[in-house]
Amino acid sequence: MTDEERDIEGLKRFADSHRKRAHAPYWHAGNEFQGPMEVGAVIDWAKEMNKRGWQIDICTIKKNCEPYPDCIAEMNGEKIGVEVTELVDEDAIKGHPENPHYEGPEQFMSEFQSSMPPKWPFEKFERCLRKIVCRKDKRTRDSSLAKQFLLIVTDEPWLDEATLADHLSTVKLQRPRHFDGVYVMMSYVPNPAGKGHGHHPVFEVSWAE
Repeated sequence: MTDEERDIEGLKRFADSHRKRAHAPYWHAGNEFQGPMEVGAVIDWAKEMNKRGWQIDICTIKKNCEPYPDCIAEMNGEKIGVEVTELVDEDAIKGHPENPHYEGPEQFMSEFQSSMPPKWPFEKFERCLRKIVCRKDKRTRDSSLAKQFLLIVTDEPWLDEATLADHLSTVKLQRPRHFDGVYVMMSYVPNPAGKGHGHHPVFEVSWAE
């Protein structure tokens, strides 16, 4: 098999993996592509944080050779770790396991609009966020890391930028033991009218003092 054929085969496998989840698919990746997805998510997050004055060296972001955290990088010349996980409605995934092939407007009306994606009232969001942070904070921190962060990515349709901002302005969780910060990042949002580059909205989780 030539390199070109190998690349095409890889793209086909990626497309098949992506198609197998119809609900909130932006951050979905099968096992084969999980590592690249995590690295890509950390790169997107780091670019947004650097706009806020951080100094994360994008070129140093890579998959961790150890099982935890998912990625490592350098910030201000020091080694940092970033664990990546997803906030997603598992019941919605089970209810819509695959994207149907588009077969025309009649099918769109019957299948694509047959059910609305699940909403995220504040109580549901807070409960899910608390569960994720508690679960990830059970792992101990590598002493070689100057800082460690938890990056929670989401593509939930009802968790738009305004809703996330509102929810996270109210959420107050217990401060984790092993993370210096926890961030929630949305999927890509293009700029209106295609002017300039879009962005990934990023929000920091606040702690109860």
